[in-house]
Amino acid sequence: GGGFHTVLFQIGHQDAVTKTLSNFVSKVVSLQKTPLAKMQAMIAAEELDVLVVAEIGMDPHAYALAQGRLAPVQIAMHGHASTSGIPSLDYYVSYEGFSEPDAQSHYSEKLLILDGLTPLTRWYDLTNFDISPVLKTKQGRVAFRKRFKIPAEVTV
Repeated sequence: GGGFHTVLFQIGHQDAVTKTLSNFVSKVVSLQKTPLAKMQAMIAAEELDVLVVAEIGMDPHAYALAQGRLAPVQIAMHGHASTSGIPSLDYYVSYEGFSEPDAQSHYSEKLLILDGLTPLTRWYDLTNFDISPVLKTKQGRVAFRKRFKIPAEVTV
């Protein structure tokens, strides 16, 4: 059959976001409390075509894993909105709202710029992710935009 086989590698503890994401993937592999060499072997065993690293820097294991070549194509997402500087990462996914016209010159990875500011708006539509009740009201959203000087025409 067609489609994608997707694997979520869980490095840290399971939280609400991890639990929700697990509903959208083919398989979850827990790497909790696993030595780094074994993590690398477990990821390599999946024989991935593409490895997407959601963030680099929040967890030392994610940073260490990103140093190796665990798939033919490796992509960093904007967990931190700056280049990783890691040679084994081929692409970096960013968004128009985060990218300057000469953004590529600031990245070691090939920069892939998607439309909009962030994928989170769509994420909130797809999940029952708990958002502050104040932000669920028009008055609350207007106050949020005013506080952070976000123009009305910008998608948040």
